[in-house]
Amino acid sequence: MEGVPPPTHDSALPRVQVPIFSGDLGTFANFNAIYKKMVHEGPYSNTVKLTYLRSFLKGEPLQLIENLAISDANYPLAYNKIQKMYGASRTLASFYLNKLFEFKPLTNDSYADLQSFLTVFDSTYQAYLNVDIPYHEDYLLVHMCLNLLPKNLRLMFERSFAESDDVPSYSQVIKFVNDQCRVKALMGEPKPSRGSRIPLTPPGLDTSGLSLNDRLLTGPSLQKDIAEIVTLFRLAPVAVTCDIEKMFRNVKVDPRDRHVQRVLYRERETDPLVQYEINTLVYGLSSSPFLAQRTLQQLVADEGAEFPLASKAILECCFMDDIAYALSDLQTAKRYKDEMVSLMRRGGFELRKWASNSIELLQDIPAGHQSKLLTLTNE
Repeated sequence: MEGVPPPTHDSALPRVQVPIFSGDLGTFANFNAIYKKMVHEGPYSNTVKLTYLRSFLKGEPLQLIENLAISDANYPLAYNKIQKMYGASRTLASFYLNKLFEFKPLTNDSYADLQSFLTVFDSTYQAYLNVDIPYHEDYLLVHMCLNLLPKNLRLMFERSFAESDDVPSYSQVIKFVNDQCRVKALMGEPKPSRGSRIPLTPPGLDTSGLSLNDRLLTGPSLQKDIAEIVTLFRLAPVAVTCDIEKMFRNVKVDPRDRHVQRVLYRERETDPLVQYEINTLVYGLSSSPFLAQRTLQQLVADEGAEFPLASKAILECCFMDDIAYALSDLQTAKRYKDEMVSLMRRGGFELRKWASNSIELLQDIPAGHQSKLLTLTNE
């Protein structure tokens, strides 16, 4: 208690040494029992109790309450802060279980090692049993289950108990996991291999009972039937396919029409909503497919004269963002590939997922730009 002025009123403390508590949960039970008996339940004013409490703390625990002025009113606040931070039943139970699980296998069977292990392990287990929780065996399973869950799910579970002092039960943990299974089954697993995109679903109806998609002009179909494209694809020996990367995101919408593509966005649930206008085509609007195909046709009209092979493929063998074309020989296929890359770049498009039945045609295309092929083996 050096540096803390002794109280000038009330009875003096008995000559019993109250240990200093610096934040080690393993020593809190001992500190708390002595302090509670000697000071907290003693016949002293709250001002004196707060003076003594501060004198028995150092480090993090002291920082927790040092901003509270010494007064009768502040002692309950300071005492409860310490109890909530270090004396919560679940906090102590988890601390002792972590200690038990951290024990490493013995490499020596000597008497000293066995005795040391027995003493430390048993004292830790007894300390766990002394923690005031409803069912120690049940919480052991709770602790094990939560440690096995992914961090995001454990955080979700812990948030549901953030405002409660109750200790979760094993049945509550299992119910939580079962609920997550049902959600996954209903919504399906995410596909991480797919890139992000902006979907816009306009289900809202206006006063006439019509949605945005009902109001939009979808335009005529500008692409050939898929059966005809596949038939043409089989008529020549060298087959080539490719995909227009992020096709919708590379087509800008006329500024006069962007007001119908307004969205609300916020980074976190607590942030205010911000309104944006999307400048490019978006998935979900009935007019987007036509506008994307019309853009490709305009690209051919503006720039296609220099690239006859690529222009023909776009007009005859393009289905949405996929182009499937077949050519008579390897040299013509190489010229087609070069033309297609150059023409698409004139319009700001990049081609990915290249595939062909000719390995030589793909040799100068980076592996990351080629389609992943699935092969069958005898294994």
